[in-house]
Amino acid sequence: MVLRFARFIFGASSCPFLFNATVKHHMKRYKEDNPEFANTFLRSIFVDDLSARANTDEEAHHMYIKSKLRLAEGGFNLRTFVTKFS
Repeated sequence: MVLRFARFIFGASSCPFLFNATVKHHMKRYKEDNPEFANTFLRSIFVDDLSARANTDEEAHHMYIKSKLRLAEGGFNLRTFVTKFS
C-alpha cells in the first residue's frame, strides 16, 4: 500500500520550501500566456506573501487581482499583498 500526504504539515521545517516549490510549479503554467506577470510574481512571492513593485494604483490592483486568481486556480490563498510604488 502506498500512502501520500495530501496536505502540508503545519510547522514542519520543510513546509516553506515545499510550498514555494509547489507555487513555482503551478505558476510555470502561466509563463507562456503572460511571462512578465509570471516572472514578477515568482520574484516577489515568499511562502503565502507577495511583495511587488508598481508604478500606479491601477497596476498594483491589477497585480493583486491576477495573483489572487492564479493562486486560487491552484487551490492556494494569497494571504498578504504589499506593494511599493516606484
